Amino acid sequence: MNNQSITNLTQLNIYWDLLRDQILKAAHTTIPNHKVSPNSPQRLPNNIVNHNHNIKLINNIYYCFHKKIIDQHLWLASV
Repeated sequence: MNNQSITNLTQLNIYWDLLRDQILKAAHTTIPNHKVSPNSPQRLPNNIVNHNHNIKLINNIYYCFHKKIIDQHLWLASV
């Protein structure tokens, strides 16, 4: 392709389509991917699910021992 090869909008669109197709083809062959059913019970990887569970647990512990709750002795009601 040289500087004079694109002379109108139609040719430009053809080259952009070819470039897009080649980028998509390269992406499909090099980037790992898989199809997931929308009905699958778990859409996130196990490690993320475990981390989310641990964060939720830590937040519950933090809530139980938050200074305001300790000062008001409300932590006894949440145990």
